[in-house]
Amino acid sequence: MKYRRLELLFLVVGIGGVLISILITLLDGAAITEIMGQALFVPVLFFALHYGRSYGYIAASCAALIFLIAKSLDFDKPAFDQLTREIIVAQAALFGLVGIIGGELASRLKYIIVKFADDELIDRQTQLFSEQYVQKLVVRLLAGFERYERPFSLVFITLKNESDSSSHARHTNRLAGIIRSNVRIMDEVGCLDDGRFCLILPDTNGKGAKLVLKRLTGAYGKVPRLSNAAVDFSGDILTMPEDIAQIEKIAGGDQKSKITA
Repeated sequence: MKYRRLELLFLVVGIGGVLISILITLLDGAAITEIMGQALFVPVLFFALHYGRSYGYIAASCAALIFLIAKSLDFDKPAFDQLTREIIVAQAALFGLVGIIGGELASRLKYIIVKFADDELIDRQTQLFSEQYVQKLVVRLLAGFERYERPFSLVFITLKNESDSSSHARHTNRLAGIIRSNVRIMDEVGCLDDGRFCLILPDTNGKGAKLVLKRLTGAYGKVPRLSNAAVDFSGDILTMPEDIAQIEKIAGGDQKSKITA
């Protein structure tokens, strides 16, 4: 099952659960703010499933703020009672649970789905997509461009060699986690045979790809114990259709051909 179909399934199930919860709340004669609190789970779930943990966190924070404001309008008193404060905290925690944990699980799930389909399509060290699968994804995007003229970009990130091979492996795994957590779920991340990371960014032009690269540079620099590691974030950016010749060479007719620098 492709991730997009699984995402839609989770979203439908989530919306169904929210509708049932709202129905129960209505039958209990609850206030409108309680119904709103239930309905706000839908956008939080959508952003977590479709864009990942970072956007899920933002959606959860916005939902918690909206619920807090709506709840405050239910009272004439300047301060909430203890029960109301506990309800607000519990609701905010649930938003965070759906937005952050749901987004993190979703970002890992699509790699697990591909691994079940074919173990060779997943890089064993980083658990990201292998070069073979990256090539297949590029072929699909090229077909999408030819049919719908949908642009996309490829970003290559290189981790410089470390003197200690075990240290290099640890840095590689940590960097893989950073990249996976700081891109949209619709973006694909692979680890090539030569050790480079390849980001596939659908519906993204060159300017957008540069912003992604800048964001990843900042995210990497903020992680403790990794800031001093030498990582080259100035890797190549290929954009469709500007770099069509190079991208077509990467896709190639021979699926066994290597993606060269």
